[in-house]
Amino acid sequence: CDLFSKIGKTVRFEAYVLYTFDHEESFDLKICDGSGLKREIYLCVAKRFLTAESIDLLSIGRGGYVKVKNAKVVSANRIECSLSTMIEIM
Repeated sequence: CDLFSKIGKTVRFEAYVLYTFDHEESFDLKICDGSGLKREIYLCVAKRFLTAESIDLLSIGRGGYVKVKNAKVVSANRIECSLSTMIEIM
C-alpha cells in the first residue's frame, strides 16, 4: 500500500524479507509485499524491544516471511517497531 498516507499510524502487514542489516542498536529488514514493485521499505526493530536473548533476525535471511502487528509508519519507506509490536517469523 501507499505508506505515505499512513505516516504516524500503526499498521498490520505480512511481508517477505529481502535483506537484513544488523546495526548496533537495531535490526533493519528490507521487506517486500510480493507485488513485484521496486520499492525500498524497511522494518526497523530496536534490539532493546527483543525480549528473548536467542532472537537473531539475521537468521531469517532472504525469503523469510514475517507477520507484523502494531508497527508505526515513520516515513514513506520506513516502519518501526515498539513494545506493543508483535512479530511472527515463519
